Amino acid sequence: MSAHATQTGLSYLIVFDGHDDAICSAGELMMNHGSQVQWVPDVYSAMAQLCTGNLPSRLIVDVRILDESELAFINLAPRYFPELKVTVPTLDGTLSRINGFKGRYETLSLTDITDEALGIRAAVADEITDEAEVVEWGGEEAVATDEAIEDNPMRPDSPRMNPSNDSAITPEEMDALLADDADASERGADR
Repeated sequence: MSAHATQTGLSYLIVFDGHDDAICSAGELMMNHGSQVQWVPDVYSAMAQLCTGNLPSRLIVDVRILDESELAFINLAPRYFPELKVTVPTLDGTLSRINGFKGRYETLSLTDITDEALGIRAAVADEITDEAEVVEWGGEEAVATDEAIEDNPMRPDSPRMNPSNDSAITPEEMDALLADDADASERGADR
C-alpha cells in the first residue's frame, strides 16, 4: 500500500482467471487506495470464501471465464447471501455472455467500480447541494420532445434532409443497385 493510501473500508472479492490486464489494474488501484481485494480463480473458491462469513462489500465476477453451470453462480450467491452485491464488469464479450440471463447482479464498468473504491461517487454526491444555480437559456421556450425528434435534420425522413421527397430510392431501384454491385464484384473476382 502506498504512503498516500487511505483505508476505504471496502472489500472486494474478484473472480477471474488472471488473464485480463484491465481487471488486474483495477484491483491493484483499489488496493493502493485502501480497499481490501482478494482474488480467486473460480466460482468454487469464491463460494468457499463466502461461506466463511467474511462477506466482501462487492463480489466482482468475470463471467467470460465461466461455463454454463458456473454462470448460475451470479444468481446463487445473492440467493444465499442477500446482502451481497454481485457485479459483472462490462468488458469485451461480457454483455453477450449474460444476454438474456436474469439474476440479482448489476453490470458496471471497471471505471465505475474503481470510482466507488476511491470514494469518487460519494464525493461527487456530497458536492451536490440544494442551492444549485439554475440557468435559464435566453428566455426561449423549450421545444417539446416529440417536435424536437420530428425536426431533427439528421433523421433520414426529416423534411430538411430530403426536402422534395422526390429523390427517395424505391425498393426496386435499391435492388437494381445491389444487383449491379454484385455483378461488378463477380467480374472483379474472375480476373
